Parts: sequence; C-alpha cells; structure tokens
Amino acid sequence: MKTVLLHASYFAKNFGDVLLWKIVAERAGAVVGVDGLRYCNMPEDMEDAFLRGLGGIEKLGSNENIDAAIFCGGGYLMPPHSGGLRWEIRNFLRHGRALREAYRSGKVSVFGVGLGRIKLPFFRNVVGGVLSIASPLLVRDKESQESLSHYGVSTGNAHVVPDLALAYVSEEKDRYKSSPKFLGIHADFQGVDEEKKSLFLSACRDLILRTGLPIRFLVDCESKSSISSVGETRSQLGVTERDLIVYQNDCDEFLRAIGECAFVLTTKLHVGICATALGIPVASIAKHAKTKRFYNQVEQPWRCISTGDELRMLLCRDDLLFDVELPHDLIETGRDALDAVSKFALEVNNARDARN
Repeated sequence: MKTVLLHASYFAKNFGDVLLWKIVAERAGAVVGVDGLRYCNMPEDMEDAFLRGLGGIEKLGSNENIDAAIFCGGGYLMPPHSGGLRWEIRNFLRHGRALREAYRSGKVSVFGVGLGRIKLPFFRNVVGGVLSIASPLLVRDKESQESLSHYGVSTGNAHVVPDLALAYVSEEKDRYKSSPKFLGIHADFQGVDEEKKSLFLSACRDLILRTGLPIRFLVDCESKSSISSVGETRSQLGVTERDLIVYQNDCDEFLRAIGECAFVLTTKLHVGICATALGIPVASIAKHAKTKRFYNQVEQPWRCISTGDELRMLLCRDDLLFDVELPHDLIETGRDALDAVSKFALEVNNARDARN
C-alpha cells in the first residue's frame, strides 16, 4: 500500500492547528483512505488531539517510505521577530524528518502554510528543496509568497489563498452558528506587552457597555497562560460570569461555542478567523503580524487594532455589531483550495492505481 504523509504545526494542542490538520486529513482520507495516511514528528502527548475522530491514521515507521506529502496550514516555517535562532533549531528538530521524507517522495503539496525567511543554512536548504517541488504551492498571504525568493523559488510558482479554515467554516455555517447570546472574550496574554493588554481590557469594558451581553470566555488551548489570562481578565473587569468554554480536542464543539457569540474580542488568529467565517463581528488585539495580514485579506483592516485611536475608531463605527460579509471572490478562492486537497489526493491515488 502506498502512503501519504500529512504534516502540520505541533506546537501545542491548539484549536487552530488541530482544525487545519483535520480539514486536510478528512479530505485526503476520503480519497486515498484513512489507512493510507501517515504522520511523523508529532509529540505523543498531542496524538489524541490531532487524531481524535480520525481512526486509522498511523505513525510513519522508521524504515517506511511515502509516496507523497501534504503540508497543512500553520506558521511553522515562519520565524518570529525575536528569538529566531532558538526557534529555527527547535523547528528543524520538530519538522526536519517530515521535510526530508517529503523531498525524497518527489510529490509534495502545500496548503495555506505561512512562510518567512529561515536563516540556518541546513534548515533553509531542506525547506527550499521541498518548496521547489511543491505543486500545488498555496501560501496564506502575499508576504509568504514574497519569501519564496529567499529559498530560490519563483514567486510565480505559488498562489495566495485564505486560511483553509475560512472557507471550511463558512461552508458549514448552518452547523455551527445559532442565535447570538454572548460577548465572546478570548484572551491569551503570553507574548502580549502591557500596552496591548491594557488596550484589550479597555476594549472589553467598552464592548460590555455597548452590547449589554453576558460574557463567554473562550480558551482555544488549555495552557497555563490561557487559563491565567481568563483569571486576570475577570479580575481586572470585576466580572463574575462563569461561562467558560475550553477547547478540549473537539473542534465541532468549540466552533458551536463561537457560533453562539454576537461579537468576539480576541488576541489570537483562528478564533477570529472562525468567527469571521460565521459572519460574527470581531475585534482583534494582535500580537503577531499574521493576524493583521488576515484582516487586510478579508478587507476589514479596522478589526485589527493596536492603538487606542484605532480602538476608538472601531467602537464608533455604525456597523460595529453588523454581521460580517466576506468578499465573494475570497471565499471562492478558499473553496478552490479545499478542492485542491482532494484533487492532489486523487492524483496520488491514480498514480498508485496505475503502478499497481
């Protein structure tokens, strides 16, 4: 039996990373069969989160070869602005085998991955080798596309597509969205400076007054920083609401929890992406450049705020609480990207049948 390696970001049991993995795994598995899918480099303590509901996907054996590789969305090839050397060493160890196996297979696809300029020569070279043979090569923003030249790959080889979660959740809106009942607050203050934390809390206070809705705290990763951030937010706001939804390896359940919100305030990316896909208005106090890029991409840059003036301008908008309408061509591009996962898997399957 021929095999297809799936690879994604395994930094944490994070809702967004798991959702992207499952979107691709479901589509590829529907074509080649779940028993033909493999994974590697995934920490054992994350297997339950990523493999839940996808029984049959096995770990790649130490001497097992693959016929193709699929790299799911995520920022695991995008170095941070600080601490880059440490990040590069860690991520080479975390993703090195998947990259080497992918290059050896000669058949690679990339779906919505964020790219940056990796400096370590041995890491940069193996990433460049994989990108040079990837088809389709779909990246999540124009900045990622522009980074391709750093790896000796033509920018013309790549296409920019929205995050796969945007089209996927938009298509499933009826499953996840219900009557709005809550002001969704999603805070993780790890890596957030005091100025932006103060801005986030100010936005919370203003939105509580503006909406008059009860608060629902959303936690997309059961980490110490996420849980402590909820406690700090409650304390600073002086609120007693106990509606707390913690993502616990069930993407559908967490999406339904987001879908009950009338408005979402967040410090991270994928809760905002999914709320936007459901038509729910969002305000994002971004701690990463990728978040600002997303709101630019959906033509709503005012939703990503980093100053008090930007917050005041957002809160003064007449359409602040209106349902979000996404650009039609952007959703169509996203749907084409989802279809491309199935088409790639079909190519692999047909090649396998031809050899058999």
